[in-house]
Amino acid sequence: KDSFLEETDRYKNGYQTYNTKIRKVVLDSLKADTAFVDSVLKARTRLEASFVAIEPSNGNILAWVGGSNYGSVQFDHVYQSRRQVGSTFKPFVYSVAIDNGFKPYHKFSKFPISFRDRNGKVWNPKDAEVASGPNEVPLREALARSMNNVTVRLLPELAGYPGTNKLWELDAAARKIKEMASNLGVDMSRTPAYPSIALGTAEASLLEMTSAYTTFANNGVHIEPIAITRIEDKEGNVLQEYFPEYRKEVISPETAYM
Repeated sequence: KDSFLEETDRYKNGYQTYNTKIRKVVLDSLKADTAFVDSVLKARTRLEASFVAIEPSNGNILAWVGGSNYGSVQFDHVYQSRRQVGSTFKPFVYSVAIDNGFKPYHKFSKFPISFRDRNGKVWNPKDAEVASGPNEVPLREALARSMNNVTVRLLPELAGYPGTNKLWELDAAARKIKEMASNLGVDMSRTPAYPSIALGTAEASLLEMTSAYTTFANNGVHIEPIAITRIEDKEGNVLQEYFPEYRKEVISPETAYM
């Protein structure tokens, strides 16, 4: 709390105001004003959120809110902020599966599975609890319910090593998933192709993830986001027009439909 107060103008001017060189005297004087302290804490501990909306058919950005107050925080949570994406990454995994011949109705066990690396260390990702219902779950339902166990069981199949429990043999699946996310518009250059990528360990911006999701709504065609469509002078004459950088079908319409 003291560090927050020390960044305020009242603190910086306090040494002159209170005619002192002692830090504690200034801080104690400021803390006596509880309303001031509360306002500083509220401003500095406020949770930030962001919002972006994109038209899938042409990539036009319709809305962009980077934070609560640009005047106090010049950080854009839409573009600059990169966070682990978690389960929002799973549609990319299932897209690889569908593109590799699996169908939404194909079933996988809902129970956890373990893998060992070359040193014998166990990788055992799993759901918080095993889901209720039948022992095997269709892929479409597993995605809808964000089931880690089913998602992980896909990896040996995608890697070309069905039934394996060797962690390193899953790397091929991780590379396919990384490539899929990249094709959908997510910057994966700083993300290693480890199996855990399937559960969302990659970091991405909100803009990248929203752009990637528009591909599903646009029948598999990915269009780079565009914020400015044209520039006009005061007479309405068009000085410059901008168009999406490319239109590329990165997944089949059938995969996008899932």
